[in-house]
Amino acid sequence: MVQGQGGPMTTSEGRESSQGQDSCPPWCIREHHDSDHPEDRVHQAQPIFVPAITRATLLPDHPPQITELMVMAATDGTEPWIVINEDEGPLKIAVDLATALGLTAALHEILGAVAN
Repeated sequence: MVQGQGGPMTTSEGRESSQGQDSCPPWCIREHHDSDHPEDRVHQAQPIFVPAITRATLLPDHPPQITELMVMAATDGTEPWIVINEDEGPLKIAVDLATALGLTAALHEILGAVAN
């Protein structure tokens, strides 16, 4: 497990199956086999686990919960997606890279305003 709030993704050397499967992206940590079903041939980066306090809503009957968020890059062979999953909760989201960059900018702007 990698803990933290960012940093470079783990890299591995690209691999190609004898069936001509596309090479793995350099950040993929999954082991692939020629016998893998095509739908199981996903590429996945080393996940980063972020301790978190979350709330379903800001209503008083939804108190904060201590949890852990898993953040990683994954792809089904088309384009990379940034995946954020709550360890034991309902939050599960995958966004494309442009959306992830937009969220990063928005969080930076909001944090700059409220953290001062």
